[in-house]
Amino acid sequence: MTIVGQEKMISFNESKIESVNRIIERTITNVTGLKFLSDKRISIPYGQVIQLNFYRVSSLNWCKLFGADKEEHHWKNIVDKKFHDSFRQLLYKDLNVNAEEYKRIRDTVKDFRDNYTSHREEYPCKAPCFTQALVACGTLSDVINGNDWFNCKLDMAKEFAKEQLRILIVD
Repeated sequence: MTIVGQEKMISFNESKIESVNRIIERTITNVTGLKFLSDKRISIPYGQVIQLNFYRVSSLNWCKLFGADKEEHHWKNIVDKKFHDSFRQLLYKDLNVNAEEYKRIRDTVKDFRDNYTSHREEYPCKAPCFTQALVACGTLSDVINGNDWFNCKLDMAKEFAKEQLRILIVD
């Protein structure tokens, strides 16, 4: 949990922490599965459908945390208001971007969610890169849980993705 001075950056109940952690876990699992599937160029039955589902679920979950402010679990509703600027600076630092570049990342994922997940338009030639989206989840997780939780979940998701996708590999 990130502390600024003597104050915690977050102020909400345990059930909300659990909900946010579940959203982060789902995002980690889907982005990891997507990355594993893409990196390995694995030929599996319905591979394209599986890959598009990873993209869709990743964008839905990520936007719950970083999309619209009105989302119940958006970071602005989790991080204490007086620390919004501090959190933004931490997020930009972790992503190695400025405010304009972050907006572009956010808008790309949000646009994908709005146009290709929620409204089922034709899929674009190129889906967003979720690497930076995953880093943003790590930043929020570090603020809530400390540094080890996210890395542990990421390692578990990598193993889970390998095992699950290994079952589907066509010999």
